Amino acid sequence: IEVSSNGCRIKVGSRRFMDRENIKVPSFVDKKSNEVREKGGSAIYVAVNDKFAGALELQSSHRAEAYDILQGLRKKGVKNIVLISGDHEAPTKALAGKLGIDEYYAEVLPADKLKYVKMFKRQGRKVGFVGDGINDSPALSNADVSVSLRGASDIATDVADVVLMSGGLSRLMMLY
Repeated sequence: IEVSSNGCRIKVGSRRFMDRENIKVPSFVDKKSNEVREKGGSAIYVAVNDKFAGALELQSSHRAEAYDILQGLRKKGVKNIVLISGDHEAPTKALAGKLGIDEYYAEVLPADKLKYVKMFKRQGRKVGFVGDGINDSPALSNADVSVSLRGASDIATDVADVVLMSGGLSRLMMLY
C-alpha cells in the first residue's frame, strides 16, 4: 500500500515490496521478522518518505466456524481442500494444520492464484474458490464455482457466482 498523508509518502508492505522500492531495512528488523515468522506470524514493513520507519507483527486468525464448515464439506464429499495464501510459509502451514487442510501454498503472489486454479482444472479437479479481495478476482472468475462474501471488494462480488450475504462462511454448506 502506498498513500500520501500530510505531505508524507507512506509505504506499507512486505520485505519484497521494500526491496522493490529500494528501502533499506535494518538487519536487526529482518532478524526479528524471521523470529516472528518462525512463530507463525507475519511482519509488515512501514516506510515514510522512502526511509524505513518500523514494522508491525501480525498473527493469523481464522473464522471461528471455519473448521466445522470444512469438516461438514468433507462429510458431503469434498475430497481435497486447498489453502492458497500470500502469507509466509510458517503461518500458512500452521493455519492449514489447525483447519485440517489437505494442501497449502504459501507466499503466492496475487496473479499466481489464477495459475493454481488453472492447474487444478487441468488435473481434472472441480474447483470451488472462496475469496474476497481484488487479487482474488481472476481466480474467482476462472473457478468452476466461486464464492465471495458480503463486504468483499466490488470486483470480487461482481465476478463471484455466489455472494454470501450473511457475512460469514456458514452458508457455504448450503451450496454443496
